[in-house]
Amino acid sequence: MPVTQPWQCPLPNHDNELSSDGIPQFILITFDGALQETTLELSNKIATENNLNPNGDDIPFTYCVSTHYSNYHLIQQLHAKGHEIAVHTMTHTTDLNSSYDEWHAEINGTRNALSELGQIPIEDIVGVC
Repeated sequence: MPVTQPWQCPLPNHDNELSSDGIPQFILITFDGALQETTLELSNKIATENNLNPNGDDIPFTYCVSTHYSNYHLIQQLHAKGHEIAVHTMTHTTDLNSSYDEWHAEINGTRNALSELGQIPIEDIVGVC
């Protein structure tokens, strides 16, 4: 997996005393595990016309996808719509006692499977959750 630069989000300059509507707001909603029709139905309920970004764009989601039971056609469609497809694990067997090699195999295995089976450029799969 290539090393990427960390995201940078500058803090607001408090000298300007920004109002709350001038400060970026973030809400994190993740979908963890297999990506199937039921996951898509739930995310579609959240992403309604009443829930748009201030610029009018749809809300992008991050889907933390594992490989078991995932619908790769849906994964491909969601990526094409601008949603982030992030790596979870292949087997859900890693924990605090897992070695570096086990974690590396889980993450890279999932990333490669998502790229190959979901037809997503591997460089577009950078998130891990």
